[in-house]
Amino acid sequence: MPNQATNRFYYFTSAAIMKFFMHLAVAASLIATALCAPVTVPQVTAALATINTDVSALITVTVSFDGSAAQAANIENDAIKLIQANNAALAAIKATATPFSLADGTTIFNIVKGGEPNIEKALSSIVAQKAAIQRLGLTAAVHQTLINLSTSTEALIVALVGAAPAQLKSDATALGQKVTAAFSAAIAVYA
Repeated sequence: MPNQATNRFYYFTSAAIMKFFMHLAVAASLIATALCAPVTVPQVTAALATINTDVSALITVTVSFDGSAAQAANIENDAIKLIQANNAALAAIKATATPFSLADGTTIFNIVKGGEPNIEKALSSIVAQKAAIQRLGLTAAVHQTLINLSTSTEALIVALVGAAPAQLKSDATALGQKVTAAFSAAIAVYA
């Protein structure tokens, strides 16, 4: 027969466990509420601006590529960072009320349109470095990274076109097709 001290131990242990799970449930509820909070258009534009910054960083590291494995790792790291930025922007768009208003859609479209030449420049820089990449034996790795980057960019394009107001859908679609074509060309070089 358990003694009184053992009974108190079980009581306090079960009370502590119940209290822990209650706190866990409250914390989970607060996190879920925060995650479900609507995203604003300024948050979307900030996410897109981050992409433009990350594309510029990728251009810088690719143009200055010296053929070393360390520099190749820097290119890979910047490409991964860009994929993460694409995914963050995609999540922001999905959490925003859409379609965007014409004013918001125009602002967003202009940010993307302004960044498009840099996307082409980054891809051209990567293509220009193919011989050095081949010498390092990293052609397949760069090919896969380009595919991954293209996939995340394409998902973002689809979301942007879907969220665009009717007046901007054709322009957004054309811009998306231009970016997709640039990726397809770069991927084909490394295939």
